[in-house]
This record gives sequence, structure tokens and C-alpha cells, in this order.
Amino acid sequence: MKFIPLYERVLIQVLDGQRQVGDFVLPDNARDDYLLGSVISTGAGYRKDNGELVPMLVKPGMTVIFGPHAGTKVQISGEPYLSMREGEILGWLEE
Repeated sequence: MKFIPLYERVLIQVLDGQRQVGDFVLPDNARDDYLLGSVISTGAGYRKDNGELVPMLVKPGMTVIFGPHAGTKVQISGEPYLSMREGEILGWLEE
């Protein structure tokens, strides 16, 4: 089953326990403040008041950083994910 978020929502798979991606290391003292996740799917973006579509910045496959209270827990085919607004993501990692 494929889950496609609406509007500016993003489906994230939390990288549980993972603290390093490439050269980026999330320090131990940030363990309770930030989490890493992989973007699984995104909505099309959000609409301005004039109807113009603003596309999503994050794309499937990106590794992102977000706070521990961001998003809503969902289960799809028995697997845990987070659904959150793109604005709850603090940033992403690039090689």
C-alpha cells in the first residue's frame, strides 16, 4: 500500500537510534532534542491565498532533522511512521 500525504504533509520513517549520516554526527547531548528521519513521500505543496501552488522543498529519499514532538504517529502495514507538516522539519542533510 502506498500512502500519499495531502498538501504540505510529509511521511517520515524515523531512523531510530541512528546518530550519523555521512560526515554529519548528531551529538549525544542532542539525543533528546532532535531526531533523524527519511522522507518516504510528500504532498504536492500548499496553496497561497491567491491559489498559487508552492511546491515542497523536501523530496522522497532525503534525510531530515526534526524535533522529538513533531508530527503525528501513524502505522502503515504495521510499520511506524510520522506524518508532519514540512514546516516542522528543521532541515535536511546533503552529501
